[in-house]
Amino acid sequence: MTIAEKINRSNCGWRAEMQEDGQAEITWQNGEQDYVFYAKDADEIYEYWQNFDVEEEVTMWLDAKRNGMQGVPNLLRLVAEEQAIDHDLEELAIRVAQYKD
Repeated sequence: MTIAEKINRSNCGWRAEMQEDGQAEITWQNGEQDYVFYAKDADEIYEYWQNFDVEEEVTMWLDAKRNGMQGVPNLLRLVAEEQAIDHDLEELAIRVAQYKD
């Protein structure tokens, strides 16, 4: 089973498609926001979650807003969205790791 198949069967809100380079393009959608990252296996998903930093993500979006980017939500909503991504990344990492090859 490919990593994309494991993700798509995990039922935790993420979708994945295999890319030609052997990595999965992993997408999370929550209303207006799409979040995408790439991984080739469960270990990379776990590592990605461990390195995800809500504060860093919020800061990046606020900087983009200050530099004129349109569509960036207000601070409270932005924090809530980034926390939701962090939570769902954790859930994805746990569920995908449970699949046996």
